[in-house]
Amino acid sequence: MATAMTKPTSERSKYVDLARAGAEIRRNIAAAACERLSEVVQDLEDGEVSLLFSQGDEGQVIVAGTVRMNCRVDCHLCMTPQPVLLQADIAGIVQRAGQAAVKPPPDKFDWDRQPIIVSDDYLNIVEIAEDELLLHLPAQVCNRVDCENRPEMSFGDANTTENIGLSVEEDHPFAVLQTLRRSAGSGSARNDPADGER
Repeated sequence: MATAMTKPTSERSKYVDLARAGAEIRRNIAAAACERLSEVVQDLEDGEVSLLFSQGDEGQVIVAGTVRMNCRVDCHLCMTPQPVLLQADIAGIVQRAGQAAVKPPPDKFDWDRQPIIVSDDYLNIVEIAEDELLLHLPAQVCNRVDCENRPEMSFGDANTTENIGLSVEEDHPFAVLQTLRRSAGSGSARNDPADGER
């Protein structure tokens, strides 16, 4: 098996040649080369990518591997940047833009994915790695209930929140609706002017 490990990540490689050689590529990825990813995360560090190329029975160019990069991503609640290891698996068949869908090889991988679309005979490894990391950005990076930066959650004024005992950790959040209904019902009974006339 041929292994290419010394070429810079900015260099494009002819993917058919890589597949025929059964090439395995392990390379560092410079954070500065990942401009799109740098726009949505903070403090992106250099990472690494590992790709294995092979050829299917009908000449398909098969790519499989992983990519990893460290960065910081804003917490979805308090917006405080949290350290995150971005990691994604890469698995697909290289396909030229405008080309008919390439038939997946049997019993190779889970092929429930889109093909890797390229515009010519060359493959930009950095672009492939960056695309996968963008697709695998975490929706939630922090689960700390006791986080000191976590904003307080309340509905209505402070007195109402205190009276109904609403809590961020409430196991049964819809129970508060029943409490409000009981409070509203008893309040209307006390304030009904018709009670004084009976």
